[in-house]
Amino acid sequence: MGAERQPAFDVSVILPAWRAGDWIARAVASIAPAAGPLRVEIVIGADDATDYLAILAGEGLSGSHIVQCRTARPASGPAAARNAAARMARAPLLACLDADDAFAPRRLERLAGPARAHGAATGPTIEIAPDGTPGRAARPPAGGRRGRGCHRARSR
Repeated sequence: MGAERQPAFDVSVILPAWRAGDWIARAVASIAPAAGPLRVEIVIGADDATDYLAILAGEGLSGSHIVQCRTARPASGPAAARNAAARMARAPLLACLDADDAFAPRRLERLAGPARAHGAATGPTIEIAPDGTPGRAARPPAGGRRGRGCHRARSR
């Protein structure tokens, strides 16, 4: 039997985007500091006709690790955009990041181990104002769940 082939990426960050041209570069730029030594693929799920790869290239953010797909129908919503991106993702771990959000440094690096060990991991997020100042911590309500910040290990 041959040796098992290692995936090209450790984590696929799926990033739904709709009319996100003004802020998507900030989100993408936050991924490398969040990843540390992890190999990261960025999959943009466009829910509009925007060429986000061109926008990112104009900001100096490009490479074969950044890819884009589209929803079947524009304005299908963030879930459809996330699902389209998740179908295209190639890494064993998925992380969700909205186009108007940003990861904190080392966030993916810290969550990858627990995600591999337990099948999922999450942590609190901090809302950051457009000027870069931190706002309130976004945490789920007591006893409740919040759909943002997913980091899921998937079986292949």
